[in-house]
Amino acid sequence: MPKEASGDWSPALYERFAKERERPFRDLLALVEPRPQMRVIDLGCGTGKATQILADTVGAPSVMAVDSSEAMLAEARKLADPRLSLVRADIADHVRALPAGSVDLVFSNAALQFLPDHPALLAAIARALAPGGQIAIQVPRNVEHPSYQVANELSAEAPYADPLAGYRHGSFVLTARAYGEALWNLGFRRQNVAARIYVHEADSPEAALAWAKGGLMNAYRERLSAPLFARFADDYRERLLARLPARGPFPFTYERIVLWAQGPD
Repeated sequence: MPKEASGDWSPALYERFAKERERPFRDLLALVEPRPQMRVIDLGCGTGKATQILADTVGAPSVMAVDSSEAMLAEARKLADPRLSLVRADIADHVRALPAGSVDLVFSNAALQFLPDHPALLAAIARALAPGGQIAIQVPRNVEHPSYQVANELSAEAPYADPLAGYRHGSFVLTARAYGEALWNLGFRRQNVAARIYVHEADSPEAALAWAKGGLMNAYRERLSAPLFARFADDYRERLLARLPARGPFPFTYERIVLWAQGPD
């Protein structure tokens, strides 16, 4: 198993499931309507590989690729793609600082689930859009799956509850209905919002655990001290494996919200 980066995302562990993670990305990308010379920003660009596909698909001469993880951006720099303007920043802060009307497409694949107050975030994104600009966002919302339930149960127990201060993974993500209403209230009359279930094959319980370690567990690594996170990870592993089938293969279901909207001209 790839070694995880200390205190940061592990690109190797994240990329282990690149094929599975690419499916919702492709579904999201298919909703975008390319326009000539689009000014594009990718919020949560990760290793930059998906950002390259985004640039190819919409024909953008450049894409502002934003991520808070130095480890991920280090991988993106290796691509040496002159179209990618890499920015290390907090995504919410960066969006709020964008000039009004400066972007034609705000794209974000599996990144905004870590940020609070999505109605306010959508309002900031809407402000940054030029007339007729587009939003394309995908966020996991797998709150009913054991991988989420176990993490959230532990979050409410000692010794983790106090340092986590009420954090529950997935709690920032809205329902598809709520996203549709929020977008409508912001003036987006053209929209496509849906909750989609992706069924992946886990070849073993350990594979399902590795998937969780490559994604949702990063939120706990950021919020807990290193010794406490190590304890959390051990407790999580023991409890999650007890709720998964004893052997593979078995279906690993994953719910995601996929949304696209276009503002008025």
